[in-house]
Amino acid sequence: MTANLQGIPVLPKSDLVHLSRDISRSYRELALAWVEYLRGIRGESPSLFSLAVRTNPFVPDANPLVTDPLPPDT
Repeated sequence: MTANLQGIPVLPKSDLVHLSRDISRSYRELALAWVEYLRGIRGESPSLFSLAVRTNPFVPDANPLVTDPLPPDT
């Protein structure tokens, strides 16, 4: 095993495939856990639910700011 310029070892393809599968499984479990968390807080804390949805970790440009205009006073 040799190292590249950044000091990270060059792994055999079999190890890279194994790591890729592990990462995919972990990502799937994390996504499912996040959805379950959202289900749990949706009714208990609507404001926290709103913030969690706006800061969605699966949306690269997620923004915590509320940008929808307020409804007009009636």
